[in-house]
Amino acid sequence: MLHRLGLALLSLLASLSCTLAQADVFLLHQGGQIRGLWINRDESTASVYQIQTSAGRVTIAKDRVAEVIVQRPEQIEHERLAPLASDTIEGQWAIAEWCRERNLRAERETHLRRILELDPDHVKARLALGYMHIGGRWVTREGRLQEMGYEFYRGRWRLVQEIELLENRAKYQQAENEWRGKLKRLREALSNDASGKVYQQILAIRDPRAVPALHEHLVREPLQPVRLLYVEVLGGVASPEAIQSLVTFSVDHPDEEVRAASLEQLSRNKPPGLADPYIRWLKDSNPLRVNRAAIALAYLDERTAIEPLIEALVTVHDAVIRTGGSSDAVSTSFSHDSAAGGGSSFVAGARTEVVRQMVQNQDVLAALTRLTRGPSFGFNQEAWRNWYAIEKARLQSVNARRDAEH
Repeated sequence: MLHRLGLALLSLLASLSCTLAQADVFLLHQGGQIRGLWINRDESTASVYQIQTSAGRVTIAKDRVAEVIVQRPEQIEHERLAPLASDTIEGQWAIAEWCRERNLRAERETHLRRILELDPDHVKARLALGYMHIGGRWVTREGRLQEMGYEFYRGRWRLVQEIELLENRAKYQQAENEWRGKLKRLREALSNDASGKVYQQILAIRDPRAVPALHEHLVREPLQPVRLLYVEVLGGVASPEAIQSLVTFSVDHPDEEVRAASLEQLSRNKPPGLADPYIRWLKDSNPLRVNRAAIALAYLDERTAIEPLIEALVTVHDAVIRTGGSSDAVSTSFSHDSAAGGGSSFVAGARTEVVRQMVQNQDVLAALTRLTRGPSFGFNQEAWRNWYAIEKARLQSVNARRDAEH
């Protein structure tokens, strides 16, 4: 009842007010402001603002105005009502509720804070402002989060440790982008590098943040000598990201020299777990990648891969059979042939069919023969399994005796 009477009184007083409704605020570059109605708002090409103020019409050049704050009708009405509200808890609460009903958040908060100045323990005002009563005291959600070690950062409350990680990541990404530009300039200068100075500059790169740029340049580079230069640089950097790039290039790059050079750099660094991605590739849907992974495992002398290699001797793959066309040719390609860089093409009158094929992987057999340093059983997987079981038992017996002697 009191709330309704308060609003009714405010409305009555407002209707008696003859103060001009001042709708907009014009902030000037040199300081100060003009408040009034923007008369020529619809004239987009006008070079001046025409403003109706309480003292009369004002014209001001647009280049003198830094910002125009256009007020909503509710804000204009609030400017008329606010001075008429009594400076009491009841009067301030009444106009705060009026603001809430019209979604005037900033204006409502002003009146709620005035209530707290009049009564610091006013429960409704505290709750409306987002306070919580914890441990005998009023705290805001923001204050509580700050006490718990959170800071507001990029639109969210985050722990200081998370903020540090985000900032470090942003700095790292910025450095990566700077290396993209720097390596591009070095590559352009390399074409006219008669002295070899630019070549040596590239070769001396050791910053791990340069790896994404090196990887991208190697993928696009048309000249083999430059590709091999990038491989050598990646080997010199030897960060986890550089190692991952070399592993990828050692299997997926179409240039055999790049694959061999990548393996050479990996063999020099020999990081822990190097065999793992190659062992996973032994189960790949593309037999080309299976065989290249086997070549890598043999080159790196990864005897831990003997058992997976046995299972990869003969593999089953989906092959796309194309028949017909103008030359009535028959062609075969394996699906997902990303390692070979292959694609699909359309031939008029051609037919395609996907069939499952068993493939004997010759490079897998060669890798097994090299790593076992013993007899070869060809593609007889059962014979290989029996031999490996006997060999493992023999090695376990030898190790047991050795341990007993010590």
